[in-house]
Amino acid sequence: MRSPPAGLTLIELLVTLAVLSVLSVMSFRALESLVTSRDRLLGQALVQRQNALAFAQMEADLQAFRRLNPGQRRAALRLSPTEQGWVLELPEARWTFDRNQLVRRPLQGPGTDKVLMADLRAASLALVLPSQPDQPFDPGRPWNWPDSAGLVGLRVSVSRSAGDAGQPAPETFRVFLLGRPSAWGG
Repeated sequence: MRSPPAGLTLIELLVTLAVLSVLSVMSFRALESLVTSRDRLLGQALVQRQNALAFAQMEADLQAFRRLNPGQRRAALRLSPTEQGWVLELPEARWTFDRNQLVRRPLQGPGTDKVLMADLRAASLALVLPSQPDQPFDPGRPWNWPDSAGLVGLRVSVSRSAGDAGQPAPETFRVFLLGRPSAWGG
């Protein structure tokens, strides 16, 4: 009687190698997807961190605005159009959107321009009221505060230049509450 052969036959060995090669290709693709996703998410996290820092700086500048007397508030917040954007003057700083970047210049003490957001596709300001969700700023006319009974807010929105695969990045915005129009004085 013959003893059974020890080990694998050639067919079994080839099938085993084929299955292992398919598994290794699948594992490589999964690992490559994870690395690509991680890199993309790190880039987006950096952009969101930059947005959060810029909005926190604007919130700090608006704190000085809120401490003013009601009669001084209307004169303290000035918005003017430029050729490519806008300038918002607060009591402590001047915010400028021009040439696809948002820049802050301190008005008191020595200070230099600080680019808070770059590579922007657009940045806009709008007054927000409970009855009117968006009242866009029209550069062709003066910026008048509405006489509504609700709270007045300043909506700052930014959108980035084209992101991955040429798709525009989503808009990021923040609404800063400025108070009631009746407390602004004449």
